[in-house]
Amino acid sequence: MKFTLERVISDSTITLGEITEGAFSLCTLENPWKDNQPNISCIPVGTYTCQRVDSPKYGNTFEVLWVEDRTHILFHYGNWEKNTKGCILLGLDSNDKDMIMDSRKAVNKFLEHTKYVDEFELEIVEVCCIDTCNC
Repeated sequence: MKFTLERVISDSTITLGEITEGAFSLCTLENPWKDNQPNISCIPVGTYTCQRVDSPKYGNTFEVLWVEDRTHILFHYGNWEKNTKGCILLGLDSNDKDMIMDSRKAVNKFLEHTKYVDEFELEIVEVCCIDTCNC
């Protein structure tokens, strides 16, 4: 299984995107790019392995592995940039400005879609350049 996360809006305060696998699709929210600093930056564009984990805070989820100088990057619920701390938040929709909606429902949908896998590949790409998105 391979997911693609396309970052479509990225500025100094937030990164919004869409994660897809075939016809499956959810909105994403990440921190802005801040040189891959732990807890305050989105992770670099690239291809990563994601593995199922049992998080003490978020329960059953997936962790993005082997990100240089980073650990504990999870897929989880949250609606605002302040909820992410370097992780990838999932939502059913976004306002295209500063938040995603129905995050807990989106995480449940994601876990249902991945219920038969313990690991998947994640490719992160930027569709628009930072501070110049016109999507």
